[in-house]
Amino acid sequence: MGAQDFFAEKKVKWVSLWFDVLIKQYPFEATPFFKNTSDPFANPIGSVVKKGLNELYTLLTAEVADVEKLREALDPIIRIQAVQDFSPSVALCFLPDFRRIVESGLKREKQVTREMEKHAEKVLSNIDTAMLMAFDIYVSCTKKLYELRATQFRNSVRQLLIKKDLVAEIPELAPELRF
Repeated sequence: MGAQDFFAEKKVKWVSLWFDVLIKQYPFEATPFFKNTSDPFANPIGSVVKKGLNELYTLLTAEVADVEKLREALDPIIRIQAVQDFSPSVALCFLPDFRRIVESGLKREKQVTREMEKHAEKVLSNIDTAMLMAFDIYVSCTKKLYELRATQFRNSVRQLLIKKDLVAEIPELAPELRF
């Protein structure tokens, strides 16, 4: 069996394991909901994550990872993690978890060819690349969230001060009065 065939054969099982590991970050009560609810409107997080993990699996196990497609596949998953205020180590641990799934899956395989080992090294390298990209995405998302929160707070305080007549709007000067 060729390396591509091996990874294609393992896709359903490994993505399912990967999804199970990822959703363990959430409260115990939510796990069955994420796993068993397939309606994307009732379970948007589970739907986005399942779709993203399937895309990521295909990209990470490819001979050569397409960096732009990898970023596009990572983005929705990382955005969800960032919005939910997970720490970076928790939000991004799903990538090292996939690394462990691949490594343990290869160890359990009885007949590992040299071609499979070489391909597995490429997959692990792709995972490392994805980890760095995921961190960049996470940082930019959290930065944007903090900027939005600061703007919202600033606007709230400003409106409160205006409401209490502690600050007044400066009226626009007529065009002939401008310097």
